[in-house]
Amino acid sequence: MYEKLAKYAGLLPLVAVFVYLFGYVMLNAYLNNFGITENVALDERILSLGILYLVIIAPIILVCFATFKFGDYRNVNQSTYPELIDNLHDAFGYSLLYALSLGALLLKTAMDNSTIVVLGILAVAAIINKVPMKSTVRMYLKGAFMISSFFIYVTIGISGVVSPKTWFYLVVFMAFLTCIGLRIFNKEGTTYQASRIAIVVTTLLALASTVGANLIGHIPAQYGGEKRDKIVYFLDMTAVDKLKRTQLKPYIEKDNSVTMQSVYQNSDRIYFLTPNQYVLSIPKSFVESEQVKVPKYNYVDR
Repeated sequence: MYEKLAKYAGLLPLVAVFVYLFGYVMLNAYLNNFGITENVALDERILSLGILYLVIIAPIILVCFATFKFGDYRNVNQSTYPELIDNLHDAFGYSLLYALSLGALLLKTAMDNSTIVVLGILAVAAIINKVPMKSTVRMYLKGAFMISSFFIYVTIGISGVVSPKTWFYLVVFMAFLTCIGLRIFNKEGTTYQASRIAIVVTTLLALASTVGANLIGHIPAQYGGEKRDKIVYFLDMTAVDKLKRTQLKPYIEKDNSVTMQSVYQNSDRIYFLTPNQYVLSIPKSFVESEQVKVPKYNYVDR
C-alpha cells in the first residue's frame, strides 16, 4: 500500500506541471478573444483554470481508461470485443450523465438544442442496453452507436446556435473518443508509446485551448471561470479629465464612476468590456475603489 502511495505521490510534480500548462493555454486563449496580449506566465488565475480543466476532463478520461481495468484488454482481439464494447458503452453513458450534470452547474443557461441532442443520445444508449437482442447484434449496435453519436451531435447539435454548452459537450465527446481510440489501438514498442503520449498531450492542449476560447468566459468566477458581475469603478479625480478625452467619456457618470463588465486585470491595468462590445483598459492607479453590482431582490412579507 505504501509503495503505491509513494508511486502516485511521485506523479504529483508532473500533475502540477500539466495543471499549470493547461491553465496557461486556457488563459491565453481567453484573452486572445478580446485581443489582449499580456504576459500571463505568473498570473494567479492559471492555477484555478488548470484545476477547472481537470474537473471537466479528468473524470471522462478516468471512466474511459477504468473500463479497460474491468477485463484483460491488454491485447484487444475478437474474443475480448463483446465485453470491451459493453464496458465502453456503460462508460459512455456515465460520461454523458457527468457532462449533463456539470454543464448544468457551470453553465446556468436554459436547455438548448445541444442539450436536447445529448439527452436523446443518452436515451438511445439506455434503450440499446435494455432491449432484448442477440449478443452479437447488441455488440455491433453499441459499437456503431458510440462512434456515430459524435457525428450525430456534430450534425444536429451544432446545426443551430452554437452556445457555450455546445462547446462543452463537444469537448466531452472529443475527450472520450480520443481515449477509446488510443487505448484500443494498443501496440508494443517504445516508438509507438512515445507517439501515443505525444498525441494525448497535444489533444488535451487543443481541448484546453477550446475550453479557454469558448467556455471560461461563460463560467462564473466562483467555479474558476472568468464570468463576473458588472463592476462599478470609482475614478480618481485627477484621472477623470484624462479619461473624458478618450472613448470612455460616454460611460463616465456624474459621481466619476463607470460601470463595466470586467474582462481581465493585472497589477498594472484593468480591462473591461463596454456596452458596445469594445475592450478598453485603464491604468489601475486611475481607480480609487470598485464595487460589485449586486442584484436587487424584492422581499414580500407573508
